[in-house]
Amino acid sequence: EGVYQVLRADDFSAGSVPAFNGVDWTDIEVSGDWPIKEVRGSAANVLSERRVVSTINLFPSGMAFDHAVYSHGEISATGNLSINGSAYATEGVSLGGNASISEDAYAPEEMTDSTKSRVDGTAHEFSEIIMPPEIDISEYEDIADTDGTFFTNLNDARSFIESEPAGNPVVYVDNPGTLSLNKNNLDFQGTIITTGGFSINGGELMSDPSNEPLALYVQGDFTIRGNARIYGIVYVEGSTTFGNGTNRIIGSLLSTQPTSDLTINGNAQITFDPSYGNAWKNIAGLDRESGSSPRIVEWRED
Repeated sequence: EGVYQVLRADDFSAGSVPAFNGVDWTDIEVSGDWPIKEVRGSAANVLSERRVVSTINLFPSGMAFDHAVYSHGEISATGNLSINGSAYATEGVSLGGNASISEDAYAPEEMTDSTKSRVDGTAHEFSEIIMPPEIDISEYEDIADTDGTFFTNLNDARSFIESEPAGNPVVYVDNPGTLSLNKNNLDFQGTIITTGGFSINGGELMSDPSNEPLALYVQGDFTIRGNARIYGIVYVEGSTTFGNGTNRIIGSLLSTQPTSDLTINGNAQITFDPSYGNAWKNIAGLDRESGSSPRIVEWRED
């Protein structure tokens, strides 16, 4: 009952739980920072009193950011893929060749022995499904429009990014085509949002985890090649291709559609960086009501 009252309340702070059927629930205590809340409640009769503590995750989709790679589909790789951290896939994990995961792998289905042998941590089969978090890019559009960093022309957007502007700008590109960056020594610090595809050939992109951990949002397909490096959270709705060279993502990669394939032609290294992964609550356009319903992650008697 205490958990139900907390979930139906508009404010989850202690003392805010409304009365229910005339009963004042002053014996329900709520603590913790969003999205993890701890609810402590008690019930009594003439013989006994029972106290129960439930830990609730109000936004389970946020757990997608806890992994080096999250896929709302399958993680399937037979090439030179190194996932330095954990990985989660809603439709299974299948590894061959030189592909490896340095920590745990999670999937709602079974994994083959061949895949398990390439997981240095534990292969967690039959895991609960984590739906992808959603990001409302209109907030970034407003920021870019205000700051003069909104582009509809791909050449103008490319020129601006490759000029390496200061101040960690948000660059919003509203064009269904592919924004291609080809400056080998590129050093761009900021956030890029594109409604089309994105391709980077060499150079470096870096977001600021203390301000905005999202480095790249791609509604189309994403290609990284030429020994390129991206520091931050990379959110892709289309397919992801790692081309020639040793290409790195340091932060996390979220592949958010069931049809989002992962193709590896060169060497792919994806390394979880907690300075980005743990800062996901700072993402400006994060839809905090998207994905999965709240779930109880722990229950105990006090």
